[in-house]
Amino acid sequence: MDTDGFLAKNPLFTRDDWMAFRTAHAEASKSSAEQLLKYYVGKKRLVRVRRELYAVVPPGASAGHTDVDPFVVCMKAAADAVVAYHAALEFHGHAYSLYQEFQFMTGSYQPPFTFHDLKFRPVLAPKVLRDQNAWRMETLKRERGANVVVVTSMERTLVDCLDRTLLAGGWEELWRSLVAASYYDTDKVVAYAER
Repeated sequence: MDTDGFLAKNPLFTRDDWMAFRTAHAEASKSSAEQLLKYYVGKKRLVRVRRELYAVVPPGASAGHTDVDPFVVCMKAAADAVVAYHAALEFHGHAYSLYQEFQFMTGSYQPPFTFHDLKFRPVLAPKVLRDQNAWRMETLKRERGANVVVVTSMERTLVDCLDRTLLAGGWEELWRSLVAASYYDTDKVVAYAER
């Protein structure tokens, strides 16, 4: 696969993805792979979403109007990311309102960032769950185009949002969103709440 093939297949990629691709295709050195990455950013063929995360600018589009799937951005922003809170409600199609902020849970601190008008808010997983090595329980893997998104189940989203209502958009937003779901497995809700 050549560079054009890589960019066509990976509209959003990390620096590590790029380096692995260049190494697999006999790139002479890491520095030349870095220089090529900088070259494409300079030519506006790529746009930096955040440090070490890049989006491909489609032909004919400007760097300021690059469309990205915010759920995939969450997954690429941290290797252990889990879409959570209001973003999980949106992913499952139960959010009452659509927000410009997307929360994802991670096991280590990550700074928040903004790309175009979208805000991405990493949230450190609850300590009690990290201590039990259980912070990724009640999560689902779902395909999103060519990518896989890890998202909290509706049962976990219910408990997480009740625990931190501000990350769910407040009480009214939370209430209106949660009643939109037709079914919750109460055994899963209780099991997760107990953890």
